[in-house]
Amino acid sequence: MRSNALGWRASGSSTTSAFRSITQVLGLALKQVWKPLSPRSLLQFLQHPVSPIPRRLRGKLAEIVAAQPGIGSKAWNAFVAGLETDEQALVRDWLEQPRFDPADGAPIDMIMQRARAIAAWVARTIAGVDQEGQRRLYGAALAQSQALVAALDRIGAQGRLLIGRGELERIVDEILSLSGDPSTFAQAGHVTGVAHPSEVEPADEILWWDLRGSADLHTGPFSAAERDCLALAGAILPSPEQMVVWHREDFLRVVASARTRLVLVVHEREGGRHLLESLIEARLDGVASLQLESVMLDGEARLPGLDVLTVALPPRELPAVSARWQLPMASVVRARERESYSSLEKLFNHPHIWVLDYAAKLRAGRLAELPDGPLLYGNLAHGLFERFFEERTDWSTLADDEIAAWLDDAVPSLISQSGAVLAELGRGVDHQRVVTTLERALPALVAQLKAARVVTVRCEVAMAAPLVDDVELRGDIDLWVARADGATAVIDIKWGSEERRVELLASNAHLQLATYAYLVAHTTGSPWPEPAYFIVATANLLARTDAFFPDATVVDARSLEDERALWRRALASYRWRRSQLERGSIDVLVAGSEDDTREPPPDDALSVSEEPDRFDPYATLTGWRVVQ
Repeated sequence: MRSNALGWRASGSSTTSAFRSITQVLGLALKQVWKPLSPRSLLQFLQHPVSPIPRRLRGKLAEIVAAQPGIGSKAWNAFVAGLETDEQALVRDWLEQPRFDPADGAPIDMIMQRARAIAAWVARTIAGVDQEGQRRLYGAALAQSQALVAALDRIGAQGRLLIGRGELERIVDEILSLSGDPSTFAQAGHVTGVAHPSEVEPADEILWWDLRGSADLHTGPFSAAERDCLALAGAILPSPEQMVVWHREDFLRVVASARTRLVLVVHEREGGRHLLESLIEARLDGVASLQLESVMLDGEARLPGLDVLTVALPPRELPAVSARWQLPMASVVRARERESYSSLEKLFNHPHIWVLDYAAKLRAGRLAELPDGPLLYGNLAHGLFERFFEERTDWSTLADDEIAAWLDDAVPSLISQSGAVLAELGRGVDHQRVVTTLERALPALVAQLKAARVVTVRCEVAMAAPLVDDVELRGDIDLWVARADGATAVIDIKWGSEERRVELLASNAHLQLATYAYLVAHTTGSPWPEPAYFIVATANLLARTDAFFPDATVVDARSLEDERALWRRALASYRWRRSQLERGSIDVLVAGSEDDTREPPPDDALSVSEEPDRFDPYATLTGWRVVQ
């Protein structure tokens, strides 16, 4: 939805929608000149329907930024390196240019150059636009860019070299506000509306929507001292008394123009009452005034005093939450060719999520939120550890001060490339906490590896092995380490939730580690590796024994089963869930779907979760739960 010129809601889905207009490109492009980089404005620029960067390029770049908020990440550089020379130049010119401190300002010449580049791009593009409405939009965008160049040229002629962000944004806002929406057109059955009371003409019925008072309506935005300064400069503003007279004439014109009915709609908000309300109540008797929301909720057949009939709408029952979906046999969900730990975890514990993800292929929209919180922090830790072990193959000989020196250079660049949301205003505390945590965690991890006499470290190792029948299992192992005697271990990097990982190890429910161990054992033909978690937030390494990691935090296991037995249970769970899907039966575990008749898992399978997934993206699609 968008708002039209009168502030009314209007559809934003048309091809010439002002909500997705070419006229927004100028403002979005200019936001890219300031530091710190704003990943959100960068993502808006890349996802905008029109741009000087071709759709194919910005679509992929948007995916990269949505996963790793920033510019210059490993994925970003790899994609740009594979582009043609002219495409690389586009990315460099529009996205990778130096950014400037808003307090110091940006060079006026550079801003003018960018505005001219937008004008040139619009001029080239408009030649291929056939629809008249779109041509008008492109013409408006061209005029805006040219107007900005002219305004900046006048400022530069005064001898100035820099312009601050606030001043530039005010100029751009003024330029955009002065150009109307050329894509609008008259619609059949539309309501005639005006933006200001002085524009009202006589009519049978007049509705004044959102009548409100304002403290500065009669005084204007300037203080008395500012008005005096403007007067000395020759700018004579209307006096507050004159503004009151004009305002009174405006709203009395509305009253006098209504031949039959005048309806004033007032919303409850701070800011005081409009003078017209007070005058009407003081001078007229029998004026109908009602709380519309209360009347509608009470089910009145006729609005009191307005002689307006109401129409009762029958309640519509929403689909209720169900503990199980039953599909017709023609819609049976077939097995996938490939699975991973993450997909198996969904299948075992929340099958409805697995079905909607992989069978229905539902996906989050491209305007999804950027990663933040533990998800972002965990990604940063993975990236930092991978970069360290790739760059410092001599890690086993490094002292703590040498690791600290490496971190001093690596962490700031990592955050700018993959976690730039932490550099935004208001994120200083989060930024420092993440930096401090990473600076403590890496030396602790290295110390654990040294104590275990590890000689080889491999990061983000992709492996594949058979699951069942023709289904393949794939996974990326965070850390796969080996000693000189051939013994190996797999380490899963987690940002936090240490208590949960301890419980998984204690109850032999660490399925992700068992999955990685199976992949390594099957791929290499070697014994199953030792599994462990490394918790970044606490810098602790968790394991069930100290056989491989002597300095690990050992978790006492309540089960004698090992990872091999855990994996056998996982295979039994897979066959059980597959048999359900082949019968068209899908368990749904969401709030309100409790059902004692739900089929229990076989004795040799994994136990299933009894709690809804708090990150379930489909909770609202599974039915309506009435809260008493």
